[in-house]
Parts: sequence; C-alpha cells; structure tokens
Amino acid sequence: MPVARAFTDAVARLLDSACPVIATVAQRGTGFIAEVKRRPRAELWEVTRANRDALPGRIVSWLDEERR
Repeated sequence: MPVARAFTDAVARLLDSACPVIATVAQRGTGFIAEVKRRPRAELWEVTRANRDALPGRIVSWLDEERR
C-alpha cells in the first residue's frame, strides 16, 4: 500500500473513533482534505495572527467539553 493511502486510511480510522482530534488542515483543498472538513463532527477554526495566542485556552476548553 502506498504511504499516502496508508496515511489517509489511518487518519480516517482515527476520525471515525470516539477520540477527539485536533489537527491543522489546509484552507483550500479537494479530495481527502475536503472529506475531512465535511465530516459531521468536524469543527473548523481559522487561525490568524489576531487569535492565535488565545487558541490554546480555547482548545483546552473544547477538550474539557468533549470529555463530558
């Protein structure tokens, strides 16, 4: 199995699991990138210079909510 296919299969299995996942995903993209972004549980946050310093706290709060 090619590495790219093995990677996308592994990521898909992880995203199908109950485990919360935090990942960076390209803003633009087709194929696998678009599939990941269309997932029902996907929550997309844009990272900018203005909000990047606040994101660690937001992520911790999100993880706390996910565990409940």
